[in-house]
Amino acid sequence: MKYWVVALALACAWVPQAFAGNMVVAAAQNANPSVVTIELPADYIVVPVTIMSSEKEPHDELQAVQAAQAALNEAAAKHPGIEIRYGVQSLSFSREEGSFLSSTSDAASAQADLYVAVRLGKQKSVPQAARELVSFLRTIPKTGNAHLRFGSTALGLDSPDQYRPRLLQQIGKEVENTRNAVGKARGYRLGGMESPVQVAQRDGEHVIVFIPFRLELGQ
Repeated sequence: MKYWVVALALACAWVPQAFAGNMVVAAAQNANPSVVTIELPADYIVVPVTIMSSEKEPHDELQAVQAAQAALNEAAAKHPGIEIRYGVQSLSFSREEGSFLSSTSDAASAQADLYVAVRLGKQKSVPQAARELVSFLRTIPKTGNAHLRFGSTALGLDSPDQYRPRLLQQIGKEVENTRNAVGKARGYRLGGMESPVQVAQRDGEHVIVFIPFRLELGQ
């Protein structure tokens, strides 16, 4: 039996997400990624930070990066609303600058990737949290030859996989509705259900979670 893909059930190629402990940083959204989504208020506003060093010797580079990390953690400890979340740590060696989650291995350069985050809530709006975040970043002391590179602000969500049961239930209803519309006599295949729950930014305050599933109906 041949199968054709139902256009409404998208299996999206999506921007890789950044993980920082249980927090997932939302990918930028250019289009609605799936017909089945859940919109949620974001839990965090975050800024990705890459710590690098201009030291020439690898050992000195590593020490400079670690010293800058310690200074950043110390500064954050003095600001109760600030959290430091570590994503993919790369104290490996690379001169080539890639995205804040990756590095290459052409030459020696230690770097560490992390996130400075402020938790949102009823008592703290996104604009308030953004001001707090910017104010903190301006207080970070310079340490030796280490320097910090800041990325664009983004929204974060705690433990997106907790929404998997709701998403699976909604996907089941969408599949049932689609089969009712085209006729249940046709066979069908459903793929992508094992994919991680994805997070994308909806607007300045909300994110959406979804599973990039694929529905194929027999001809």
